[in-house]
Amino acid sequence: AIVRRFTPVVEEYSVDECFADITRELAPEDIAACIKMTLEQELGVSFSVGLATTKVLAKVASKHNKPSGLVCICTGRERPYLEHLSVGSVWGIGRATAQFLYKHKIETALQFVEQPEWWVVENMARPHYALWRELKGESVHSIDTEPSAQKSIASTRTFRPSSTDKAFIFSQLSKNIEEACARARAQGLATKHVFCFLKSQVL
Repeated sequence: AIVRRFTPVVEEYSVDECFADITRELAPEDIAACIKMTLEQELGVSFSVGLATTKVLAKVASKHNKPSGLVCICTGRERPYLEHLSVGSVWGIGRATAQFLYKHKIETALQFVEQPEWWVVENMARPHYALWRELKGESVHSIDTEPSAQKSIASTRTFRPSSTDKAFIFSQLSKNIEEACARARAQGLATKHVFCFLKSQVL
């Protein structure tokens, strides 16, 4: 609601995150700074804001200087932000895809961007091709202003190192259930189905 004071083109991405199109404004960097300041003043917590030509680059920018950064990735200035960013940390690249890229000696977001288009088309799924284009500064994903219905709420934990302590694992399961239920209550939601899953490490 606060961000919509500055632009009506807002996509609610998660409970604490959104995308906003401020390209119609005369000074986008000033608008972004005003949004950040207003959020922090009215809500009393810090926010990280990323400004870029695409949604994926905006995500890169927002993570670059957390927990309270304001980073603008200007057109043609993407390289410094991508060259030290692990490809596995890019929004939209999961663990399996990251491992595939690592096997091909592609370890950073910049190395991924520098791959020829034919290689990306032949070796990557369509969503990753779109991601590749977005990292290059080509806007593929538009801002979705339609509110989406919450279909599921999940809370997971990865143990590093792995654990075989049943009491510890049960305590973590309890915490995850409590967190998921709290999020459901906060949104006024109820459910008919509950699923729990445990992934074991293959030795």
